[in-house]
Amino acid sequence: MGAGFAEREVFFGFEGVDLRRYQLPTIDCYDIATNPPEKFLALRSQYPNLQLNYFCDRNLAELELTKLYAPNSLRLVSVHGVLDYLQPNAVTRTLLDIVKVQPQAISIRLFLMGNPWSQNFASIEQLAMELNSIEITTSGLVEPIDFDIFCRKGIMQLNILDKDKIEHNLLPSYGASHIIMPDKLVGYFNTLSKVRLDSMN
Repeated sequence: MGAGFAEREVFFGFEGVDLRRYQLPTIDCYDIATNPPEKFLALRSQYPNLQLNYFCDRNLAELELTKLYAPNSLRLVSVHGVLDYLQPNAVTRTLLDIVKVQPQAISIRLFLMGNPWSQNFASIEQLAMELNSIEITTSGLVEPIDFDIFCRKGIMQLNILDKDKIEHNLLPSYGASHIIMPDKLVGYFNTLSKVRLDSMN
């Protein structure tokens, strides 16, 4: 989801690999853009036997994966810079929808520190909280949390004025939910994994 800038991620696993030796996956990309990026199309043309679909004009806040895919049909869901476009309630709804299709792996790429423009609107406290959250996550000392705690403590919005959004080629409805605390997100997914394992025992 949000594949417009994810060319490297989508094609990384296929570089230098003889695809004739493997059962190839189907990759569905969803993006809010009106047309696939030229770079993406050029890369896709190099893999004629790979089923790679690009769905444009998709409002990712309204995309319901559970209506598109049966449970366990998705081995990997990758969210590439999508959550920041959503309001906090849409962030939580999107995450729940991803969880419901039970992918084997989830990749979420969104950090305030990696977005120089967004940093202009973040407070020192918000930047410090994200840095602390990253350190907790990389230390492996993440505590499982439930969904309510994730919603209350895991998502924060930046205070970006409409005029600043427009100047940056963004719609006024841009959610600016940039700060998704990594340790809270991992903690929530850890809770889901434990619940799933307990139900199997």
